[in-house]
Amino acid sequence: MVKFNADAVRTASVAQVGVGKGAGAPRNSERRPLTEICIV
Repeated sequence: MVKFNADAVRTASVAQVGVGKGAGAPRNSERRPLTEICIV
């Protein structure tokens, strides 16, 4: 479950960052998507 969550967070973070910031802050977005994905 932890590995699956990490994969989903990484994919979602890269997708959101790529569309929003253009892969400029993948590390910062990794912490935000974690909470968003956890809630979703």
